[in-house]
Amino acid sequence: MLYGSDCIVIFYKDFETFNKYTRLGYIEDKEKLSDILKNNNDVKITFQSDIKI
Repeated sequence: MLYGSDCIVIFYKDFETFNKYTRLGYIEDKEKLSDILKNNNDVKITFQSDIKI
């Protein structure tokens, strides 16, 4: 999600908020990501676009 004009935020659990976000994509396997984050200090996240220009 994009917060404001220059802050990317990654959510992997549902919660309520009054903040405004712009959806940039989605996580294919939230459960797997949650498990990885619990067991690792370092996580590399890659953004990929399926749009062909």
